[in-house]
Amino acid sequence: MLSPYIRSVLLLPSKSKFVQFGPIFHPISHPPTNFLQNLPITTKAEELYNQTAKQNKKVATTKLPWGLFLVISGENVDAAESILPEADVTPETWKALVWDPVVEILVSKYAKSPALVVVEVFYINSEGNEVSAPTFFKWCPDSGVPVKAKMMIGSCFQSVKRKLDVQGTTPEIGSAAELDLNKFAAAAKLRSWVNVE
Repeated sequence: MLSPYIRSVLLLPSKSKFVQFGPIFHPISHPPTNFLQNLPITTKAEELYNQTAKQNKKVATTKLPWGLFLVISGENVDAAESILPEADVTPETWKALVWDPVVEILVSKYAKSPALVVVEVFYINSEGNEVSAPTFFKWCPDSGVPVKAKMMIGSCFQSVKRKLDVQGTTPEIGSAAELDLNKFAAAAKLRSWVNVE
């Protein structure tokens, strides 16, 4: 079930010579340090992540994949929505029940705004074993995202990943084409991934 969407207010490229604060442009060589500070993750977002992660690992024989969308809300990183399938998920149904909804949300609701996403990938590897691992990635469309939003998401995503203690490679995704599951698996360096059709 999806929770209400929280609109993100987001980012500025570090190579920028000007940062807009209100209607006046102030020339600067680097953005001010207080602007690029690590934004704290809200207690609500952290609790949702921990609760969901623990629920996924309660029963060794039952895996409940999930997705969690985090956005910048004011001066915090907060949970915007989550995916918790009601039906049992198998490696064969994971794409339809988890990945496809993640992609649909990103290309529709986040077409012009960035988000941090944690999704548990559930698949059968090249050795024939089931693998279930949380994967963290940054979504920031190549066009249409305000520069301030790009700066803010870029400055905080590593600290959020550390706070949530998610391991592994962090893909930086900028277009719908990169959300192709096989391309994403390669970018995330999922071990022993077998391409799906």
